[in-house]
Amino acid sequence: MFKFTVLYLLGITFGTISNSSQQMAISYTEKKFVAKQLRALRECYSSQLEQTSYNDTIIYCPTDFDGWSCWLPTPAGKTSTITCPKIIYEGDEARYATRFCQVDGTWPIDPKSQIDIIDYSSCLSNFSKQVPDVKLLTYVLTKLSLSDWNPYEAPMDEISLEECITEIILSDHKPLDGLYCERTYDGWGCWNDTKAGDIAYTKCPAMIFPNSEERTAYKVCNEDGTWFKHPHSNKTWSNYTTCVDYEDLKFRQLINSLQMGGYAISATALIISLFIYFYFKALQCTRVIIHKNLFTSFFVSSILWIIWYSTVVANHQIVKDNKISCQVLHILLYYFMVTNYFWMLCEGLYLHVLLVIAFLSESKVLIWLYFLGWGFPVVLIVAYGVARSRHSENILHCWMDDSKYLWILSGPVCISLIVSV
Repeated sequence: MFKFTVLYLLGITFGTISNSSQQMAISYTEKKFVAKQLRALRECYSSQLEQTSYNDTIIYCPTDFDGWSCWLPTPAGKTSTITCPKIIYEGDEARYATRFCQVDGTWPIDPKSQIDIIDYSSCLSNFSKQVPDVKLLTYVLTKLSLSDWNPYEAPMDEISLEECITEIILSDHKPLDGLYCERTYDGWGCWNDTKAGDIAYTKCPAMIFPNSEERTAYKVCNEDGTWFKHPHSNKTWSNYTTCVDYEDLKFRQLINSLQMGGYAISATALIISLFIYFYFKALQCTRVIIHKNLFTSFFVSSILWIIWYSTVVANHQIVKDNKISCQVLHILLYYFMVTNYFWMLCEGLYLHVLLVIAFLSESKVLIWLYFLGWGFPVVLIVAYGVARSRHSENILHCWMDDSKYLWILSGPVCISLIVSV
């Protein structure tokens, strides 16, 4: 869990924060600021992993995010200096905040207020008028840091989180009477304060369940004022099963099953054909070698499609986790799909060359056909993978969603079909 602190701003307090029985009001600008600071918090602690190794013989104060700025490890007895954060300083002149690391490797804390001692005095002469309450910021950061889930691993999660922050979590805070479950965000949906024993409802997230805007998910608040935990995982659980259109799901599953069955039949026929081509020596010639490569391409493609439908499409958790293994499977799937078309082109080119060129060195022709059938698709798939991976919105859900960079593959494939005709 992250360590959260409140700034020691030389006795200056920006705004006010209510106690548990009063109202917590915050403007839209302040809400957006808090959302940005959440990103800054994650980036601060992520940067610690990217730092080079430090001298083990020297004591350091640890990485710390104080609500405004990120303080990286600092040697004991030294003063850390950073530029003033733009949220509290809008001047053109470069100014700095400082923080001293004590000799025991800890950041100093004011004994009376029990908050960190940080000198932002040079930053305060021209501060923004829209600075939110730092106590409020700490409240939100603490609430959302209770899980190890990182909302910034996926852009859609980030958008959903920021909407939750600005619309519910930081809305006017009017605690309910008696026991109640506090507002929270579970990674998919945003849940408001709910009385103990009641059920909270929210719209199904469109990013996970398309075309289900009219459906609602629900979350149970127990009688003791805690959110319901699933008996198997013992983790707080929200019920999104109501978001699923089961009739549509059954139809899609049927289509996927038919596709898998078709690929299985195709793979079986192809493996029999390949066995015949390899077993009978009398069939060994350039034309059959091209057939072997074409059939191999189709066979591997069929197997990969079966794996894709049975492991990725059928398992939502794999799609959500978006691990490198399923992304690699996507790349391989599309690579062999492209090779299908180019080996079909190789079949036509070879027949054309036989008719046009009287004296032909088939060994040289085969080299060029190998490059066209296997090598050129490598160039295309690498270009496609690099272009798509540069944009975070294109690498979600095991790359299952269509990308604008698909033309890198579809363009040459269409040209190959035209040439074949």
